[in-house]
Amino acid sequence: MISCRPKLIITKFLLRYRRNRLRSMDRLVESGITANVLNDAAAAFITTLIKEMGPRAPRLCHRDTESFDYLEDLNILFPKGKFIHIVRDGRATVASKIARYINSNYTSENITDAILTWDEDTTQILEDCEYIVLNPLREIQKVLQFLSLPWDEKLLKYGTDFSRTDQLIHRSSLDSWSKEDSLLSEEYITFMNENSIALKQLGYLTDEIPPNYATICNN
Repeated sequence: MISCRPKLIITKFLLRYRRNRLRSMDRLVESGITANVLNDAAAAFITTLIKEMGPRAPRLCHRDTESFDYLEDLNILFPKGKFIHIVRDGRATVASKIARYINSNYTSENITDAILTWDEDTTQILEDCEYIVLNPLREIQKVLQFLSLPWDEKLLKYGTDFSRTDQLIHRSSLDSWSKEDSLLSEEYITFMNENSIALKQLGYLTDEIPPNYATICNN
């Protein structure tokens, strides 16, 4: 039904190149490369990469948080595409990105900058990670309705890569950022609580550490 590929890191670089080219199209147009040609080529390139990264399926899913800054561009390239932006408690996000080395802006050498980067980047919400973890059946059904797709019990499982779906959705990562072995010390958690606008706007700031996510999601 749906095949979600591993994160396609190259997408943001291609989208950045396309955006830069569109700002200076004169020489390209002289050689016959119009904006439409550039858009068609970029869309075809991304589509081919996604298709070839895993088994074929009627619907293909491209998950890459780094591409969110190019959401308007992607909407132009894929006018029939549907976009879901999942937001997570910033303290958990920062700790996870640092631990997994998936973004050069998030490092253990400069956790303060990582915190401020997350706060600046988090600007829009369509779905919350905690909602999905705490109420997977309800939230996944909402997503399927948005995508016009039928329910499948397999969706209550997730895999560590595109070939595995043998792990049930679990809650162990929800509050791991607040544990003693977390990369975020009490000092950094306090800093984030005091300086993050997004945490407050999203309702994550409470008197409890970690917050009661069940209460937050039911509000």
